[in-house]
Formats: sequence, C-alpha cells, structure tokens
Amino acid sequence: MIAFVDAESDLGAALAARTESQVAPIPAGTVMEWRAQLGTPTFLTPARVEPWVIQTLLRERRPRSIDHRVKRVLRALPGKLAEAEAVSLDAVAASVGLSPSRFLHLFTASVGVPLRPYVLWLRLQCAARELARGTSVADASYAAGFSDAAHFTRTFRRMMGATPRQVLRRGFAARDFHI
Repeated sequence: MIAFVDAESDLGAALAARTESQVAPIPAGTVMEWRAQLGTPTFLTPARVEPWVIQTLLRERRPRSIDHRVKRVLRALPGKLAEAEAVSLDAVAASVGLSPSRFLHLFTASVGVPLRPYVLWLRLQCAARELARGTSVADASYAAGFSDAAHFTRTFRRMMGATPRQVLRRGFAARDFHI
C-alpha cells in the first residue's frame, strides 16, 4: 500500500517524527498491528480511518513550523502543476519575494524535502488521481505536468515499483482522507 501524506498536515508532521526520512517503509510488525486495528481493507471509509489516525498517529503530534511564504506556495502548487514555468524554482521564489537560494533553504527546512522532489511527488499524485478516475495514461500525464506519457510512466515505475497500468490492474482506487 502507498500512502500520500501532505507534509504540511498534522499527519505529515506526526509521521515525519516517527521516520528517519521523507520516504520510509513502515516496519512489517507495525503494519500488521495497524491492519488488526483498522479491520478489513474493503470496508475502510474516512469515518472509520479518521478516528484511528487521530488516536494512533496524531496522539503525540508535534506541529511542524512552516513559514507563511512556504504555506502560500504549498497552497498554490497543486493548481499550477501543468505549467512547467509556474513551478520552476525561480518563478516560485519570485512569487513570494525571495531569492531562489533563500526560498529553497526555507522550503526544505519547512517541508523536509527540496522543491523539485516535492513537485514531482505532487505530479505523481495528480496523475494517479486522474488514472483512478478513468483518464488515459497520456491525458493523466499531461494534466499532471509531465512532458509526455513515457516520462510519466518511467517516473512512476522508478518511484512506485510498477507501471501505472500494473497498479490500475491491481484495483488501485484513489481515496481522499482529510485529517
């Protein structure tokens, strides 16, 4: 199972405190314990998952301090993914009145990863949502800002360990759980 967690969220901060890196496997014993607590995956709903997340993962949360300029960028980025120029370091830094080097330092300190891998992860999430809605691989890749479907497929395989079609064949379903 792959989970997309916004680094800006309370859940992102709580998970970051439990892991050593931004992309981290959850130990098998922990996964087994969580599965036992949550029950059958086919019956998972936000109404069932949200209380568990709050009780289990957010119990000892330590909110991450995110600069207000970085927050502004984090809110704007998802809507600009299809525009390569709009998500470049120079453009994003200029949008909040900072030099590229100062913004990159501030972004990395606030979010925990540099801007470029963060944007790539957002693009993968966007394309995965589009695929789950039934959009073709080509249309999903363009909607997410990839240069072409082949680039998206290579990136997806490198980061997820399978092609988009393989994941879809396994019954991938996108669900938004807002905590």
